[in-house]
Amino acid sequence: MSRRALVAWEKVCQPGVVEGLNIIALSSWNKVAILKQLWGISMKKDSLWVKWIHYYYIKNRDLEIMDTPKNVASVVRKIIGSQEVLINSTSAAGYLYRK
Repeated sequence: MSRRALVAWEKVCQPGVVEGLNIIALSSWNKVAILKQLWGISMKKDSLWVKWIHYYYIKNRDLEIMDTPKNVASVVRKIIGSQEVLINSTSAAGYLYRK
């Protein structure tokens, strides 16, 4: 038998100064971490992992219009698939791929 929660999750995740419990919402942190990885890929960050992604999956294609390859690991698929979130962001529009 399922019961309703006594407190809303949004209320629990608020900072303590506004009477929340200051608990971190992991779904939000996960989205931000994925977008940070996508940003590193789009800016061609100088790391071995980013170079590997570009060499094997992106192959000089435009990241803004590129479809997610089907033969990639689920983590890479999730990162590249989240490009629409970054494109739709008003502050990041046009900066997703640096030539």
